Amino acid sequence: MNFILRSIDVASQKNIVVTVNIVSDIMRSIILKGYVGAYLLNLSNTTSLNQISIAGFGSKISPPISFPNFPKLLTLQYSRSNITTYNSFHPSLESFYVSEDLTFNQIPNVQVPSTLKSISFTYNNLIGTIPDVFQNSVGLDLDVSYNQKLTGSIPESLCHASYLNIINTNITSLPQCFWCYINNPRVIQTDLPFPIGFTCSLMISSNIYYTELGRVNITGSFLGWGYDDPSSNFTITPIIPNEIMAIKFRNPSKFPLIQKPYQVSTSASLGFSDITFLEIALNPVTSVVVQYPIYLQIIFGGNFNPYLGHNITLMGTNCLIALLDQFTIHCRVSVDTIPSSFNLFQINLTNVYQSKTVLSSYQQKYPKVKSFSFNQKQVRANTTMTMIGNFGFFFASSQITINQGEATCTTVSINATVLVCTISNNFKGGVANISVQVDSYSTWNETFIETLSTSCEETTHNCWGNGQCSVAGTCVCNDIGFYQDCSKPYPMVTSGEYNQTLQMVNLYGDFGPYGQAGPNVMINNSVPCNVVFTSQTLLNCTVQSPLQPGLASVSLVVDTIPYNRSSVFLVTRSPTNSSTTSTSTSTTSGGGGPTPQEQCEKDTNHCFGNGQCNVYGQCLCNRNYNPDDNCKTLFSNATIHPNATAPTASFEIDGITFDFQVVAIQEIGLDGEILKEMLTNNWNVNITNTSTLTTATYQLNNTDTRSVLYNITSVIATISYSPQERDVTFGPQLLHINPNSIKLAININNWVYSSHLATLLVLLETKTNENQQTVTMYSLMVDL
Repeated sequence: MNFILRSIDVASQKNIVVTVNIVSDIMRSIILKGYVGAYLLNLSNTTSLNQISIAGFGSKISPPISFPNFPKLLTLQYSRSNITTYNSFHPSLESFYVSEDLTFNQIPNVQVPSTLKSISFTYNNLIGTIPDVFQNSVGLDLDVSYNQKLTGSIPESLCHASYLNIINTNITSLPQCFWCYINNPRVIQTDLPFPIGFTCSLMISSNIYYTELGRVNITGSFLGWGYDDPSSNFTITPIIPNEIMAIKFRNPSKFPLIQKPYQVSTSASLGFSDITFLEIALNPVTSVVVQYPIYLQIIFGGNFNPYLGHNITLMGTNCLIALLDQFTIHCRVSVDTIPSSFNLFQINLTNVYQSKTVLSSYQQKYPKVKSFSFNQKQVRANTTMTMIGNFGFFFASSQITINQGEATCTTVSINATVLVCTISNNFKGGVANISVQVDSYSTWNETFIETLSTSCEETTHNCWGNGQCSVAGTCVCNDIGFYQDCSKPYPMVTSGEYNQTLQMVNLYGDFGPYGQAGPNVMINNSVPCNVVFTSQTLLNCTVQSPLQPGLASVSLVVDTIPYNRSSVFLVTRSPTNSSTTSTSTSTTSGGGGPTPQEQCEKDTNHCFGNGQCNVYGQCLCNRNYNPDDNCKTLFSNATIHPNATAPTASFEIDGITFDFQVVAIQEIGLDGEILKEMLTNNWNVNITNTSTLTTATYQLNNTDTRSVLYNITSVIATISYSPQERDVTFGPQLLHINPNSIKLAININNWVYSSHLATLLVLLETKTNENQQTVTMYSLMVDL
């Protein structure tokens, strides 16, 4: 069996010296008793000892009682030992006893610490007086009884002691405080006679005291050592005997809520004194915030005096008190005055005498929305919206708005978990902010709402960048010159032709789907052209006199929308009517000037010796000479090398390499600014070869992610080459292409213009390489 020894109690019956060796580090108490003999106490570890009691003349303790040895020592007792004096008290000591020691004959003049609560020097051989060493002692028990040679008077400082015993001593006088309570044996034990004619001069400092939670300290003189009168509403306990008493009312029902006098007695034999008490406690222990329609109610639990005026403010706003009793306060504050984002309220409470600040947490219980649903895929006016969540249980009022009032939703039905409402009008949609207010409490939620407008934005790519989708789901264009969801600008002329015989101009393009109201056409900014026919794709007009040869510009107005374009069609020189045959070489001018043939021969030096001028003033070139420069140059044999990845053509002439490629397509505004640009750097290619024609067809694989508009644009570039001359159709014209020519055709479809006045440019890059030197030019631009 194992034991843990924490205390030892030994009694010696023989007149011998007993050696006690203790090595335990958990020993708490050692008591060594006996009427004869002595003890030699040897301790190897003193850290846990609380009590040592040792008896016998010649007894010794090793190590000696001192600090820091014995750090937890509370009680030290010597009996029939040979102690003579001491010069200090161990700092942890609470009780110190010396008894039946004939060598201990005088109380040292050593200040008693406040930590020491009990001193007993009974049955010793004390002589002289008790020194005044008790200034720091409050509540000390002092027993010096049975020391017949102890004389003098008791110091006034012992009025703060809890108990004094001077029986069987020669002490001659006591302080007045003890005579006031001489009948209380728990305070004073003495055999001195009561002074004749003595009257206790009890004094209380004030006649009114303010209690908090039924407690207050009163001050004065000769107040005694406390008194518990069962018939009284309160108890009296000493804080500092005779100077400070603690008054404690027995329970809250006895608290002095109304200011009035109470009879106070500090002893059954001393009668009563009248003291006025008033409870002023402001003690909010708990606080709860409760939602009600229109207002928040804050409920405080604690202790209050309902007869005192109270004031409560929440975040600087007055909280109207609705209920006030001794244990509860209810107050109300309008929810409109409290920011909804607050979840920790600072509440200030005051009464006439005190103020307190309370932090109360608050979390809005309702409304809270978990989900939204609609009875139509595309939300619009009269769509039903259903919300699932928590909507309280009062339902005094409700209000739902979308996007800060862009639309409202009228409540159809509401219960604790479901709110159904009808949307009042169309709105933009997308990521929408929905505000739900129930009983004046609000919550905000973001959710994506598909509307007529968002559907329009998706299907028209935001009106093709040329307008905005309305709440009704239709495109509102930035300019009146657009139609078909702002994707088609008008009016726009793509080509034209002039019939010299009829003096009629045919303009092809897009003149809008709205009937072409009020058409007006001007050629070369000076010649009116009378409109005789219009449709969306064709406009015919006639001029009063023949147009001058050259490239003609067109200015027109359709549906009040103006449009201008230069170089729309070519007016050729009219053949001169003559009586000669086609082979005639007549040079008669009829007007005195040179004939066209004569002028041609003069201007071209007879077609540079490589052809002949006809009667119309045109060069008829010899074989393999170029009519475009009036037979000046000879068609060269060229070798073409079509590119397998991009619309780039490379060809060699007399050892010199030329190439060109398509770099980008640009939309150019009226002032020459670049409105849009699409890079052309990724192509799918198909190359075919015959004995007379090489054709490379390139289709742009558009990867430009800067705008969704580019994704719908189709670009096809075709490069063809033939060593033979050929005729090809371009619109209403038949084009003659000379031998060894390269033809580049670019077809652009579904380009969404930013303006009907804009034009497209194809940006080409050309390179030449001669003698290993390369020159790159980026400025060649072709107007479509």
